[in-house]
Amino acid sequence: RLGDYAYRCHALAKELHYKEAEWTLEKNYDTIEKLIELNQSLDLHDSAIGMLEYVRKEQPDVQESVIWYQRLQQWDKALEIFQRQEAERGPSFQTTRGQIRCLFEMSDWETLVPIFERIWSGNDQKLQLASASIGMSMAWAMGDIDRMEFYLSALPNKSRDKSFCKALLAVYRNNFDDAAKFINDAREEMESDLSSHITESYNRGYAQVFMCQMLTELEEVVMYKMAPDDRERQVAIIGAWRHRLSGIQQDVGMWQKLLRLRSMVLRPILDLDTWIKYVNMSRKSGQMRIARDAILQLVDDEALYMEEIHRGEVDALTPKFALQAQEYMQMKMQLAQQPQGFQGGGIPLGLNGRNTGQSSSSWEGRTRRFSIVSGSNTSVNAPLDVAIRLSQQPALVYMYLKYKWAANEKREAYQMLETFASDYASRIGFDLHNPDTFAEHIDARVLANLSGHAEAADDA
Repeated sequence: RLGDYAYRCHALAKELHYKEAEWTLEKNYDTIEKLIELNQSLDLHDSAIGMLEYVRKEQPDVQESVIWYQRLQQWDKALEIFQRQEAERGPSFQTTRGQIRCLFEMSDWETLVPIFERIWSGNDQKLQLASASIGMSMAWAMGDIDRMEFYLSALPNKSRDKSFCKALLAVYRNNFDDAAKFINDAREEMESDLSSHITESYNRGYAQVFMCQMLTELEEVVMYKMAPDDRERQVAIIGAWRHRLSGIQQDVGMWQKLLRLRSMVLRPILDLDTWIKYVNMSRKSGQMRIARDAILQLVDDEALYMEEIHRGEVDALTPKFALQAQEYMQMKMQLAQQPQGFQGGGIPLGLNGRNTGQSSSSWEGRTRRFSIVSGSNTSVNAPLDVAIRLSQQPALVYMYLKYKWAANEKREAYQMLETFASDYASRIGFDLHNPDTFAEHIDARVLANLSGHAEAADDA
C-alpha cells in the first residue's frame, strides 16, 4: 500500500523503495515488471538490466515478457521473442506489428522495407492502418519523399501526427507558408493532450513536451532555410539547438528524431560533437546497429564535404576545413594506389559503397540522411576500417575505435589505436617516446601568450 501511495504522489524513488521491499517478501510477476519500469524511469538502467538478469537466473520458470525488453530498449531481444512466437503459432497481427516496431527502433531498414511492401500489397487493412505511422517515420528516416506522401495519405485524419508529417513535407518542398499552417495545426491538436498528461505525471507529459520542442525546431529549420546568406542567424539557431540538448533525456530514439530533423539543413560533419554524443549513447545502451549507422553517415558525409570543397562546389566553413580537404585528397590518392585501399577500381567507400568521387548535387538536394545500410554484424566493419583511415577528424576516429572495442573487435581496435596515436602525434609534433619535450613546448607557448596579454594590458 505504501508503494501505491508513492505512485499517486509521483514519488518514484519512494515507490521503488517500497516495491523492492515488496519483492523481497513476495516475488511475483507484476512486481518484476514494475521494478524494471521504475528503474528505467529513474535512469537506473544498470539496475533494470540487473533485475532482469537476476530473474532469468534465479527464476528460470518465469516466462520472459516482451514488454520487459521493450522497456529496457533491448529491441533485438524483443524481436527474437516475437519471431519465436510467430514460428510457434504462425503469423498474427500482434507478432507482425511487434516485429515492425522492433525493426524500426533498430533502424533496420533493409529488413523493414520488404515487410512493408508485403503488408501494403496485401488486403489486411487493419495491419496497414496500424503500421502507417511507423511507415511514415521510416520514409522520413530514409529521406524518401514519395513514400512519405504514400504513408501520409494512409494516416487517419484524427491522427495527431498527421499535421506534423504534413509540415515536414512542406518544409522539404520549401512551402514555408503551408509549413507554418500545419505546425500551428499540430500545436492546437496536442494542446488538450499536453495539459491532461502533464497533470497526471511528468513521464507521461514529457513525450508531449518533446513533441512541442520538435515543432519549435521545425520552425527554426524554416528560419534557417529562409536566411541562406545570414550566417549570424544560422549560427544562433545552431547554438540554441546545442544548448537544448543538455535538457533532453538520454534517450536514443529522441536524439535520433532531433538529429534527423536538424540534418535537413545542418550536415552531420558540421555538428560533429553532437553526433559523437549520440553514437556514444547508442553504444553504451547496447544499440550497436544504430551506432554503426551513425558512424557510416558521419564518414560518408565527411568524404562528400571534403570533395565538394576540393571541387569548389561549396565554400569551406573555416580555413581548417580547407586544409583538411587538401590533406584528404592527398591521402585518398595514396590509398587508391594500394590494392586493398578501395573497392571497385579506386573508388572510395562511402555510405552504401557509393562512388563519392563523382560529382554530386548540392547539399540542399541531398537529404537522404538515414539511407538503407547493411546489418550490424561486426564482419561488415572491414570496409569502414578502410574509410575511417581517410578521416581528418581525430574525435571521429577515436569514437569509432571505442565502437569497435564494444563490438568485441578488441585486437583490431587496439592495433588501429596504436597507428592512430602514432600518426596524430607526428601531425602535432608530439614525441611519444619523449612526452616531456612537448609539455615544455606547450608551457613555453602559454607563457608567451600570457606575457603578450600582460604587455597589451599595460599598454591599454
